[in-house]
Amino acid sequence: MLAVAIGTAHGAYVGTPKIHFDRLQEIKKVTGNFPLVLHGGSGSGDENLRKVCQMGINKVNVCNDLMRAACDTVTAADLSGNGAYGLGPDPEGLESSSERASSKYSVALAKPGR
Repeated sequence: MLAVAIGTAHGAYVGTPKIHFDRLQEIKKVTGNFPLVLHGGSGSGDENLRKVCQMGINKVNVCNDLMRAACDTVTAADLSGNGAYGLGPDPEGLESSSERASSKYSVALAKPGR
């Protein structure tokens, strides 16, 4: 796998990064079927992630988005009593955290026109 530099970087952004789609197109043309990685996909926006995957990115790193969803869930959870051990009803927000994580994979796997 080749991690390409097309305007993203690991970590949280202030604003949305400017992805150089033209550079990705040139890299894909030269590398053919060689698998490409996008580092720093978190905060890049669903449309941008969808587009880079359609243009040939094979692996997208969105760890910051996943960690943020997990932290938000823990912060919102009622961890008093048995709640801290998952013995009571599901903590509020657990489903939304899971949905947020799943949405990143749905974006990356979406076919054009969906």
